[in-house]
Amino acid sequence: PVGSEAMLCFSLGYSSYTLLALRGQLLSDPLWALNELGNFVKIWSCLRAQGVAWIVPLLFSAEIPTAFLDILRMLAENGTSPSSLIWRFFLGAFTTSFVAVK
Repeated sequence: PVGSEAMLCFSLGYSSYTLLALRGQLLSDPLWALNELGNFVKIWSCLRAQGVAWIVPLLFSAEIPTAFLDILRMLAENGTSPSSLIWRFFLGAFTTSFVAVK
């Protein structure tokens, strides 16, 4: 697909920035560090390989549940009640997208 290489470059930059900005947490949260390093290697290998543009949308569809989970974390930080409508909406969106993608 058109733009897949640009999307991979953007994602590689974001993963690199995340690892650099949160380098203090690499040892305190090893599962997060392993996940970020795995994403970095996945994106790097896709950029180095030829003819893998068709798989990019499939790879990035796995990030949809992560976006909803991040919104839930933001709502929790802001003190939104788990019984509120907006919380239940994003929890439903996370659950549905997680089941659909995984």
